[in-house]
Amino acid sequence: MFAKLFRHHALLFFFIGFYLCLGYTISTYIDEESWFLLSTYSSPNAHVSLLYFLVFFLYHALTHAFRRPTGSLWGTIYKDFKDKYVSSERLLNGTLIIAILPLFMSTYTSLKSMIPLLSSFSWDNTLSAFDKSLHFGFYPHELLQPLLSYPFITTFINFFYHLWFFLLYSFMFWQAFSLKNPYNREQFFLSLVLCWAILGTFTALIFSSAGPCYFTQVTGLPSPYDSLFSYLTMANEQYPVWALSVQQELWNLYKDEAIKLGSGIAAMPSMHVSVSMLFVLTARTLNNTLYKASLVFLVLIMLGSVHLGWHYAIDGYVAILGTMGIWKLSGILIQAWHGLLSKANPAQEASSRVGAQ
Repeated sequence: MFAKLFRHHALLFFFIGFYLCLGYTISTYIDEESWFLLSTYSSPNAHVSLLYFLVFFLYHALTHAFRRPTGSLWGTIYKDFKDKYVSSERLLNGTLIIAILPLFMSTYTSLKSMIPLLSSFSWDNTLSAFDKSLHFGFYPHELLQPLLSYPFITTFINFFYHLWFFLLYSFMFWQAFSLKNPYNREQFFLSLVLCWAILGTFTALIFSSAGPCYFTQVTGLPSPYDSLFSYLTMANEQYPVWALSVQQELWNLYKDEAIKLGSGIAAMPSMHVSVSMLFVLTARTLNNTLYKASLVFLVLIMLGSVHLGWHYAIDGYVAILGTMGIWKLSGILIQAWHGLLSKANPAQEASSRVGAQ
């Protein structure tokens, strides 16, 4: 069983292993081994995992309780879990993925924090100017202000921008323990890893930038975003705009050269938008209602990335196009890998396809 699952996820484990080795190599190259941390997400991941399992259990327990089973409630719950959810394949598959992803995400945070050491923030002025020329002589936030410059709407958008973290974990847990569509699951996780690596690390390193919220700090120039942040500050006096405090905390971590959960500054491209686009691509093949909801969420995240001063609009456009390309690339790689597995052991590969339906 373990060997079979490892073969099916070999591409995912290969790229994660390569990324971890790369992170350590880079930290050694710049003589900052202490910046390479593998445990940043270990504790949060354990707590979130426990929370998800408890919520999942309580949901099913309450569902059976309201249905008023004829026999023992706990006996009905036990039978439901045993028959539907508890299988060695599901548990091993999900546990394997959930255990290894924190190592990858910790490496990503380490590398993201190292970006200014490898390439100083030098693209902000260029990206800002490109944003203006791309939007017919207007900065994107100026076009959005008449529509979004209401404190309640700003807080509403900021809420969903923070909800992104919850949805990311939700998608990961759902896909990790799902056996319904194994190829879609593999494509989701391989795309997720490649998006963080290709877009969130290498593209961010090439186009090293900090974003509108740090424009003056990194360029030394007057900020064309002063009016936006004057509004956000005013809105924060009426309804909470959590982005402002998070932006200040990230800047403090950057100045202190500290690494913790979510630390690191990189604007191009927007990983919030990239992962939201990945939700859309994944949901499109699974559930029409979820697909429509994920499209709405993508729009809210794209609007929030600009309206809250995190990103230039071009950061989101590049993220969307890049994620679509990586999704297709992942599909090609997975198809090719399973083609090789089929040639090596056609009977076993065919049976795994049938059993996964």
